[in-house]
Amino acid sequence: MLKKTISKVYRCIIFLILISCQQKAEYIDKKNNVKVEYFKTGEIKTRVELDDNIEHGNYSRFYQNGDLAESGIKIRGKKNGLWKYYDTLGLIKSAVHYYEDSLVYNLDVEDFKFNPKKIDNDLTIEIPKNWEII
Repeated sequence: MLKKTISKVYRCIIFLILISCQQKAEYIDKKNNVKVEYFKTGEIKTRVELDDNIEHGNYSRFYQNGDLAESGIKIRGKKNGLWKYYDTLGLIKSAVHYYEDSLVYNLDVEDFKFNPKKIDNDLTIEIPKNWEII
């Protein structure tokens, strides 16, 4: 009888150790309505705002080094509006417009590269490189 009890205690201890060693890959901050997913190494993988536990708001996905990989807006769990995809140097590699998870059109990434343009002596603005002031 004592052996069975000791065996059960050991199994319980091993079970508790295994449970405590597991890292949570996802965390929901109910106060701020945000869901954060993590890489196994602890860095943030994704961060998205929630509404009634549905992805609804700003969405960001990151490379494991912490740099932004993707950003956009989710409405009721679906991609909507402008989504930008970044390379590992932080430059926009593509930009697309979605409506309810469906691709509407691809944008010209050159529209996201800017040059200063002097309007007058007191005003300089940033405009996309391939735009022209008329």
